[in-house]
Amino acid sequence: MLNINEQESSKDNNEDEQDQKSSDTEILDSESPGYEPIFQEFSDNSASDCKNSELSTDDSNSVLSTSTQNESNQDSENENANIQLPPGFPEALRLLEIKSHSNMTNNMYREIIEAFSEQHVSLYRATNKLASLVSIDPVWIDCCVKSCCAFTGNLKNLQECPTCGEKRYKSNSNDQIGRKKMAYFPLKDRFVIQYQNSSRSLELQYRNNYTTSQEYLQYRSYGDVFDGGRYQELVEEGHFMDYRDIALIASLDGYNIFKQKTDDCWIILFINANIPPENCVKRNNLLIGALIPGPSAPGDLNSFLYPVIEKLKELEHGIRCHDGYTNQDFILHCSVVSWSGDMPALAKLMCTTGHNSYQGCRYCDLRGIWENHVYFPIKPPKGKTGVAYNPNNLPKRTHQDYLNKIIKWKSAKNNRDKERIETATGVNGQSILFELKSTKFPNSFPIDIMHLLYENIPGYMFRHWYGSFYPNNNSSLNINEYTIQRNVWNTIGETMEKNKKSMPVDFGRPPRNIVKYYNGFKAEEWANWVKPRFLINRIYYHQDQARLPAMKICFHYLLHLADTIKINGPCWSTWQFPMERLCGMLIPLVQSKLHPYDNLANQIILKERLNHLQFIEHIYQQVHPSQNKSIQYNDENIVFTNLNYEEELYFPTTKHHLNKSMVNKLKKQYSTCYETKIILQQEFPENGKKYARL
Repeated sequence: MLNINEQESSKDNNEDEQDQKSSDTEILDSESPGYEPIFQEFSDNSASDCKNSELSTDDSNSVLSTSTQNESNQDSENENANIQLPPGFPEALRLLEIKSHSNMTNNMYREIIEAFSEQHVSLYRATNKLASLVSIDPVWIDCCVKSCCAFTGNLKNLQECPTCGEKRYKSNSNDQIGRKKMAYFPLKDRFVIQYQNSSRSLELQYRNNYTTSQEYLQYRSYGDVFDGGRYQELVEEGHFMDYRDIALIASLDGYNIFKQKTDDCWIILFINANIPPENCVKRNNLLIGALIPGPSAPGDLNSFLYPVIEKLKELEHGIRCHDGYTNQDFILHCSVVSWSGDMPALAKLMCTTGHNSYQGCRYCDLRGIWENHVYFPIKPPKGKTGVAYNPNNLPKRTHQDYLNKIIKWKSAKNNRDKERIETATGVNGQSILFELKSTKFPNSFPIDIMHLLYENIPGYMFRHWYGSFYPNNNSSLNINEYTIQRNVWNTIGETMEKNKKSMPVDFGRPPRNIVKYYNGFKAEEWANWVKPRFLINRIYYHQDQARLPAMKICFHYLLHLADTIKINGPCWSTWQFPMERLCGMLIPLVQSKLHPYDNLANQIILKERLNHLQFIEHIYQQVHPSQNKSIQYNDENIVFTNLNYEEELYFPTTKHHLNKSMVNKLKKQYSTCYETKIILQQEFPENGKKYARL
């Protein structure tokens, strides 16, 4: 594991070397019991987070018996209430926070702290102090250097990868040190810290406030994930009995950590739905659950998910927390309402054959038709045999259907038999998610409209309208009543280019010439440009075999979109925009090409500790004393200042007259900022004072 301050001063370098020797022994792999088939009773034994980041096998049949770590966290919180930071550390922690946000170098940190602080607190000492104040530690788990599997569960004692045969441990070390490790970041520690803060505890009551409101109880609407049928089923099954219980929305995706796209890193993200929608997807509230290293996509995803699922099972069972708002202990339960991702990620997560197979749809048993590729029309082409499906009565899959198909797959006698079953059923394994009581197949896996409506479908629709959808050997099919002439497209593209500077910021990305750059359009650009229509079968297909490529699986999923809203709530509550934004924020954090994943994990845990420092109020007030200053006019020329001195008005002043042009500008400003309409000029005084501004 890399130390964060690789370029510290010579004195601190010596300390770093000593710390490196001890940290190598602390990066331990998981020692949890192996997972068994879903059709046997699972053990209630679950790991507890020890300080040495090792997964142990403490008995958790009683919730109270697993609360040792939680009690220590509470004791630590009580101790923190009496801690006074040594001189220089408040400034060092504040600068460390700035360093984390701005991605400044270690050398820059050292130069700033030496220039503006007499204590010269090194980066090493600052990060160690932060770690002692905020008890959030990653769990390091050995995995294959080629991303085939993680050595967990029934693979924990293996010395080499069962898939590629690569050795697990370094050969030049006397100790058993893994060649590559994945990082898991336990949710439990973060929830315990957050609930100890009274303000945060009150904010986490959003779910209870929403589901007990008169609007929720009397009117049927889809305003949040709690309006979906899946959440309501979980309530009937006994989940969320306490008003403080947490509903989680999970997400899985991969991204390239380098611009050269040589390494594929996968992230497991959790969104806390107990936080109001306007805040739950903000950067500081996104909960990274695990970092799965590359260089390739994870092979045996179940083995990588094993520590995550073990802890989620513990959270379902309940952990002891202290409520800082009521000043009472309680048992906290957390359940995952849904799992989201793009189609390849969900296929790997659900252990299905994916969108390129005959059984590509995860919601129904509609069978695809082969024509150099698999396509999914409701009716087969004219003259070709096949099943005609009723779009209003599709053969939908159920949780029990998945279980039956898994039993059939597991009963296969040989690999050829397995391949035949996989082709017929669309199931190629047993997902570890069956171990969670809150997860039901396929209802817990909603459609992600970011990829469906804002990436996949618009690109295909543009090619239809541009006249380039079908390849050259079928170019005659590109001439249709819906095809727009090229000169019109050129005019549209040029107009978009000209309007780039005048486009309101509320539209997001400025428009680009769609004719030139449509291949590189992002989801946000497509969302602002086009809304796909649902007439693909009648207008673009005509049951013509040559037009089968128009019936891609993304268009088929439109038939399930209404159902997924009924089951999982509004699409925005489970879309992938937060995950995509998170991946973009993680890319610049990698500062080491030799050990990129260790470096990234260190940066993530640093950010998590800084994010949770705000919930330890006594310490946070020392680090940010300006947040608690009362308004003071130290300068005799100050006539106004807000709480944090972000806005200050000074003398001198001058008389000011509002003319019509200025009134119109103010109207536009207030209409944009405050979403209000100001019509009458009399609402503004014509004469007033104008102050200097700093």
